[in-house]
Amino acid sequence: MSMLDQLQEMGFPLDLAYVLCGKNLADDQAVMFHAMRTNHEEFSESAEVLKPLTQEEKKEKLASLQHKLKEIKVRKEEEEKKEALEKEKRRRLEGKSMAKVEQERKDLEIKKLLEQKKREKQEEAEARKRVLEQIRLDREARKAAQEQRQQPQSASPNEVRDDSFCHIQVRLFDGSVIKEKFKSDEPLSHVRLWVEMNDKNLTMKGTPFTLMTPFPRKIFTEEDMEAPIKAHGLVPTANMVVTRFVP
Repeated sequence: MSMLDQLQEMGFPLDLAYVLCGKNLADDQAVMFHAMRTNHEEFSESAEVLKPLTQEEKKEKLASLQHKLKEIKVRKEEEEKKEALEKEKRRRLEGKSMAKVEQERKDLEIKKLLEQKKREKQEEAEARKRVLEQIRLDREARKAAQEQRQQPQSASPNEVRDDSFCHIQVRLFDGSVIKEKFKSDEPLSHVRLWVEMNDKNLTMKGTPFTLMTPFPRKIFTEEDMEAPIKAHGLVPTANMVVTRFVP
């Protein structure tokens, strides 16, 4: 004899209950709550002392519970699908963000490389310019030396040489020539100052320079600038060339 038959013989009113995971649940709310937590769908009748229900009411309750459980399952599946879609969206957004960061890093590297090549190109151009400038200065020095050799002597051997003055001719960076008469006992620095003041084309503006004689070749130092002109053998005439000062 089943437990249900024994209870009926003892006179206890029996009603429909539901068994889920071996647990007796008394009403719809308890069953729905348990189903939502465990995702269980299978249930069966169980004997328990409850409010008497008719057979028709029992069938209706069973059908209602099955319908509600199916609705709960459908809603849960929809929520899981929605959550999966949201996770996929977040994953794609994170992937796009990482791709953007990587692209920005590559763009920065390319920019640095282009700037480095630009600097190298400028340095090469400046070096080439310096070489060409030095070649030009050397040519001018040779030309000035040749002109000095071809220049006739200002006085004959029988004439008395006047060493109190000196006629100096200076060739500037741009090839132009300036001339001036100086006292032979003036320091050579006066000649350099006069050259700087008479550079009308501003070819030497901001450029450190000194003076040199092409023949015999001699570049005058800062110490030489303090000595008088006649001490350098520049009397009575001299041809000089402006050259860049190298410390």
